[in-house]
Amino acid sequence: MKPYKKAQEIPLEGLLDRRRRLTEEDKEHIRRMYAIGKYGHRAIARMFNVSRSLIRIVVNPEVARKTRERFKAHWKDYARKRTKAQHAADIRSVRNYKYGLYKAGIIKGEENASKEDRADELSPAQGAGH
Repeated sequence: MKPYKKAQEIPLEGLLDRRRRLTEEDKEHIRRMYAIGKYGHRAIARMFNVSRSLIRIVVNPEVARKTRERFKAHWKDYARKRTKAQHAADIRSVRNYKYGLYKAGIIKGEENASKEDRADELSPAQGAGH
């Protein structure tokens, strides 16, 4: 088995995914701040060190929907212009990043997570089978 194979199948969560700038908790906090009316897009964007357009996307579902549609069309066109070699280099880069996280123990594979879950279920405090 190739060394990156295990890491390749593990989904990245939160800010480990390099494309993400905000966690779900951050997004919820931004929605609450904006709903209060004390802070505008610019002030919130400065607080979280992101763009105003990202704040607009977070607080306005209609803007989020339109942005997703626009990105989808853009990436479809972008993918047509990429060569196989460029695509392969991009995939290799992501695999190496995820494998580095896996080796460092930052992300875990399914078998590791399930063993830990089973260990929690059979803790001595529960009397494991008694």
